[in-house]
Amino acid sequence: MNHINQQTLNIRTLLLPIIGETKAKTYFSYYGIFKDDLMFGLYKEGLFYLKLAEKDVSEAISLGMKCLIDPKISKTNMFYLIPDPILHNLSTYTTWFTASLAEIQSNKVSLYKQRKRQIRSLPNLNLNLERTLKKVNINSVEDLIEKGEVKVFIELIKIGIDVDHSLLFKLYGAINHQFIYTLSEKTKRDLLTETDEALYEAGLRKRFNSK
Repeated sequence: MNHINQQTLNIRTLLLPIIGETKAKTYFSYYGIFKDDLMFGLYKEGLFYLKLAEKDVSEAISLGMKCLIDPKISKTNMFYLIPDPILHNLSTYTTWFTASLAEIQSNKVSLYKQRKRQIRSLPNLNLNLERTLKKVNINSVEDLIEKGEVKVFIELIKIGIDVDHSLLFKLYGAINHQFIYTLSEKTKRDLLTETDEALYEAGLRKRFNSK
């Protein structure tokens, strides 16, 4: 038995008849207690803290349970100390655990979907480019697709952002779900030609002298 399993054996034994097998990993100065890769509890020096579902917080507080105050633990992860009388009578509070795991899983799925909609999640793009695009009111993947790479490129030029052909290729690839290194030379030439024409029509100088 490794050190972590040995240190958390007591709490995992108590949890076994309630939610089955659990795992433990270090989490700051605590041990995180996991079920199916979802961290629902913290354990330290014989004390167990449960991440309660929102609907169960009021009941827990009425029973005298205190929220863990630790600056290293995110305020969005509110863990509550389970006192010994409850800890040794967990079968009465099984629903706390099932509700906690269900809420954590739901939040995990929502966060994944949210991140998939972020500009930085697209091929070729990152947080810095996401911030740059926000300067021309491109705040979502939908905004970028609707406006298109050429118009976005021109708007960035108009507000004084230093841009070049590589950004144009990155935007095109992001919209079309292609990494920049997969773009053909013909696609690049056509894109430069289209952009030069759009620049001219917008009253700006051509940049690429494409033929």
